[in-house]
Amino acid sequence: MNKILFVVSEDWYFLSHRIELAKSLIEDGKEVFLVAQVGKSSEEIEKEGIKVLPWKLKRSSKNPLVEILSINTLVKHINNINPDIVYSVALKPNIYSGIASYFVNTKRQIYAVGGLGYLFQNENKSSLQNIIKFILRSIFSKPKSKLIVQNSFDKEFFLNLSIPERNIFLIEGSGVDTNKFRFKEIKEFPCKVLFSGRLLYDKGLKDFVSLAIKFKDRNDIEFIVAGERDPQNPACIEAKVIEEWKKINNIKFLGKVNDMPKLISESHIICLPSYHEGFPKALLEGASGGRPIIAYDIPGCRSIIHENKNGFLVKFKDESSLYQKLDHLYRNPHLIKEMGLEGRRLVLERFSDKQINNQIKSILN
Repeated sequence: MNKILFVVSEDWYFLSHRIELAKSLIEDGKEVFLVAQVGKSSEEIEKEGIKVLPWKLKRSSKNPLVEILSINTLVKHINNINPDIVYSVALKPNIYSGIASYFVNTKRQIYAVGGLGYLFQNENKSSLQNIIKFILRSIFSKPKSKLIVQNSFDKEFFLNLSIPERNIFLIEGSGVDTNKFRFKEIKEFPCKVLFSGRLLYDKGLKDFVSLAIKFKDRNDIEFIVAGERDPQNPACIEAKVIEEWKKINNIKFLGKVNDMPKLISESHIICLPSYHEGFPKALLEGASGGRPIIAYDIPGCRSIIHENKNGFLVKFKDESSLYQKLDHLYRNPHLIKEMGLEGRRLVLERFSDKQINNQIKSILN
């Protein structure tokens, strides 16, 4: 029986983005392990037959001793499990798995990048960024390494780092359970506009709030925010700012929502004015649920939004255009269903979890 070890920073992220892949691998006869910070999601993960191994990792930490201990723990886990494949996801787990591969004989290494993230934005150029690029080039270029990216922009980025093209695989997103996220008839107004994601500046939440304020004099449109703060992320929005935004009368902050299919079915439009994405799961789930989607014209979002068909791509940080596109849907309710059904069709054609997981498994096999 082949052993596959996933390395992820947080158990909740694995539950949200990789659990269906892991379940599919178990059905294929694989033995699946997860190294991650143990939180509220670990019990649910273990119910699926996945052994969760604790890992103390702070994404925001720059303390050398803490980082060395994290790498050492990971090396011990890999030694104890002796996996056939180590499958790491996101920046720190990728780097630490790569470093660990120099101390243990990992048979095969899969690195998954869900987007370039905060560190690699143009305005954040630094010596640290150059050091990390050097490390990534070293570990991603090894013969046993395979790198999965989610959009063509990220693929080009890593090709420019001189990583061999044979090591890079483009797979668009993590897929979505189309039976769980399915179309339900759209309810009468008030129109509900949904933002789903972590409460970060670079997820575009400030832009979403500004958008809501522009509609505050209309009594038949509401703005819904589903998600929590992520204090370990440098772009996390301060708690006091969130508390001020909660005072705006046409915005509701729901916190963490466990039943996202239900919330999407109660919404009319999905809006995610994010600044950078790999392949946005929030838009994918919204499209699968048969709702039109609106986002800035950035890599990742371009893959799921077909302009004027299932939603709108808006010029980056152009809040006036963002308002105009949302207002257009608001004033033409028939387009909400038409675009939503087109989005549902697109997801069924290209982005179901079964299709995406089969693509990933072809690389693993």
